[in-house]
Amino acid sequence: MEDAGRRGALGGAEGDSLRWTSGWRRGVLAAGMFVYPAVTAVGVAQYSHGVAAVAGYSIVFAFCCCYALAAYSFARGSRSRM
Repeated sequence: MEDAGRRGALGGAEGDSLRWTSGWRRGVLAAGMFVYPAVTAVGVAQYSHGVAAVAGYSIVFAFCCCYALAAYSFARGSRSRM
């Protein structure tokens, strides 16, 4: 009988789930988080005017910058550990 851990190392069910944690898939999943600020920006455009709109867009922009910097920092750190 085949060991479950060994099967995962050979590309079994566990190997398929671990594939999503590396490569381009990680980038696609991380970029998917930019959907939420996009939806928020649409809401700001619909329901805010003047100073409130500027504040809303500033918050969305700040969130996107912080998220991108955190993702870059994480990606750079994970490469140096390997």
